[in-house]
Amino acid sequence: MRADSEFESALTQLDQLLEPYRSRIGSDYERYRNHCARVIFFSRELCPTNRWSGALFATAAAFHDIGLWTKGDWDYLGPSCDELRSRDASSPELESMILNHHKLTSVGSSGSEVTEIFRRADVTEVTMGFVSFGIPRARIQEALARFPRKGFIAMLVRRFLHRLATRPCSPLPMFRL
Repeated sequence: MRADSEFESALTQLDQLLEPYRSRIGSDYERYRNHCARVIFFSRELCPTNRWSGALFATAAAFHDIGLWTKGDWDYLGPSCDELRSRDASSPELESMILNHHKLTSVGSSGSEVTEIFRRADVTEVTMGFVSFGIPRARIQEALARFPRKGFIAMLVRRFLHRLATRPCSPLPMFRL
């Protein structure tokens, strides 16, 4: 088990990065913050100790879906990277983590190890642990207890249904093969 101080530092950084977006995110703020915290938690579970960087994963988590609120649309991966760049926090690795976190298949040799770890962490989170990539059920439950969903999945479903009704030919533009 890694030192808790590393994880707590990542959460502190997450809060600092999200604070400027608090009013923009509005009533979804705690839902999104907890989602990001769970993604960081699962990233830590999946990441070899020598590759773990709380700062890297906290930054990727903070910005990975932020375009959902800044652009107000499901086609948000590019706008999420734009927000990252606007904060002078961008790097090729961070942009890869954001652009590939909804990739339906492994990033393979085209991506880095941390990009794949981040993708798997987000999959674990969004599937509520149904797909866990070997993370023990007890650790998934620990993350959910510490960072409750607070209606996060229901909010996503509502947004999806709105997108489906308004753009039926492009209901999930953020997914990639």
